[in-house]
Amino acid sequence: AEYMGTLQSMSRPKKRGALVDADFDYERSYTDYDYSDEEFEAVDAESRKRAVDFVESKYRYFVETNAATLADIEDAISTTLSDVWSVDRVYIGLRTEPYEQATLLELVQTENKVLNKILATLGSLCLEARLLRAEAATDVFASLALHGEALTGDEDKDDGDVQIQMGRLLPLLQSMCVFVRRCYAVVSNFVHQLSSLYTGTQRFFNVAGIHFREVFSALGEVLAVLITIEELVRQNTALRDGWASYRRMVATMRSDPEQYETDVQELDDLTRLLVDIEQTLMDDMVVDNAVRQSFDFEDHFVVSTNTVFREEFEWALGAIFNHLHARIHSPSETTERSDFVGLCGLFVLFHTVYPDASTPALCKGLWDMHTTMPLLHLYGAVVWFPADFLQARLPEKMVRHGGRTADVKQARVAFLKTLSNDLPNIVHSLYLQTSTWMVRLESNLAQTAPLSQLID
Repeated sequence: AEYMGTLQSMSRPKKRGALVDADFDYERSYTDYDYSDEEFEAVDAESRKRAVDFVESKYRYFVETNAATLADIEDAISTTLSDVWSVDRVYIGLRTEPYEQATLLELVQTENKVLNKILATLGSLCLEARLLRAEAATDVFASLALHGEALTGDEDKDDGDVQIQMGRLLPLLQSMCVFVRRCYAVVSNFVHQLSSLYTGTQRFFNVAGIHFREVFSALGEVLAVLITIEELVRQNTALRDGWASYRRMVATMRSDPEQYETDVQELDDLTRLLVDIEQTLMDDMVVDNAVRQSFDFEDHFVVSTNTVFREEFEWALGAIFNHLHARIHSPSETTERSDFVGLCGLFVLFHTVYPDASTPALCKGLWDMHTTMPLLHLYGAVVWFPADFLQARLPEKMVRHGGRTADVKQARVAFLKTLSNDLPNIVHSLYLQTSTWMVRLESNLAQTAPLSQLID
């Protein structure tokens, strides 16, 4: 009986918890099971995802901890008296320029309909001048200034790299030509509108005693943009050398077009494009083409014989010069040096339209500025010499009413020596002024109530 009970217990299935052991087929091997590629790929992708997430979490924790430590160290050693906005540590930008909700037409509404039209026309031209200056600073100046600048270790170029770079630059140069011609049209429109307003034949609005100095200043801004473009092209030797190499390459391609996988028609189209770019940008005629364009149209505009506009133009030049001369080198100086570039452009435009005009006092005043302001910064590493600009455009008037070129060179040497001796004192004075301003600003911020209290 005991033997039979043992056999029965051995024949029953064994239980492990709630599971019952199933019979195992020892004759079937593990290798007989066919694992599909999809199952392997799913397991591999899941394993890779978990590994990537783990590494990313560890790296994120390290970066956040290290950033917090560095921020604490910076706060401990900095001289900031209060919490201020830091553009280097905050990823959210803040645009502080005001947003104008009123349109130009809404601002010029008066009871006089003729005056409304005049203000709307001149205001639109001033806005166009501001847009041209902003577009040039954003899309034009940097491209011309940085062309040819090599990265570290890339100074040595292989044969053909210069031509390849110039070929890639052609669309940009073509768009710059369009931009320059747009500036020419704006300059012409300024002159035509002002000449139509200040004339002895118009009877629709009396402008006696009314001066639009800001309109002439806006015209000077457009001329300053053209001066900057011309100097950027003229002083960029890499651009000019690359342009000469590209022109030689195109001339060589004409001898055997089939070797370069092109034809005569394509070369003719390319040559016309190159000639347009060269005449617009590369010939140092950007400013001359703007001031020498024909402003007279028969039965419409006769600017060259308009004495009323001539007197108003001369008055505006004197008013702008007096304003800039009083502000330059003063504690309240802001953008007057940049405006002086536009004033020189206006002066050249005036004497180009009216070559027989005589302005000895203004000529001498502009010329004498080289003693205290021999050069002006335009963009990047490009500087501009006002005396050289006036001497090249108006040589006779500058010699007659200004001075000699030798005096300009001596004045530059004397100015450089004086600046070299006074530079430590100037730097120390600017440092004290900046420190005082920072202390006053941060103390005012500390005394201001928090934003939450102001909102409540």
